[in-house]
Amino acid sequence: MSFRQRDQDLVHALRREERRTGGRTGLTLTTCVGYGVRDEITRTAAALAQAAREGEVDPHLLDEDDSARHLPHPDMPDVDLLWRTGDEQRVSNSPPWQAAYAGSHFTRDHWPDVDRRHPWQAIDEYSRRQRHHGAAVPAPSPERVM
Repeated sequence: MSFRQRDQDLVHALRREERRTGGRTGLTLTTCVGYGVRDEITRTAAALAQAAREGEVDPHLLDEDDSARHLPHPDMPDVDLLWRTGDEQRVSNSPPWQAAYAGSHFTRDHWPDVDRRHPWQAIDEYSRRQRHHGAAVPAPSPERVM
């Protein structure tokens, strides 16, 4: 089977699952297949430059909301858990804006080989973490020496 055919099969499978689960609202699953973070950053910068040129934004007063509105997928929610498969211990080419405060989970299994137990394991591990949402974690009190 050619790479192109496998890519088409993957797209069809993802669209089928999206239609099948479209009415569910308890969890948002975002998959990044063939995603390029540099392309997203470049397109966002170009959109902001165009908005500034047209007078829609003041380049000296840009804020996070302006940047978020000009992302290629501005309605994509923030990521809580970033799950990386394939025995990679890096988050390269992950959506940097939406995953700024995401927890990470890495597994050895490659995506085609995972089954329904794998995401539940990732979610279970993630649910036991204490999140601080960017706030500083208080340092533990020093023990008294007697």
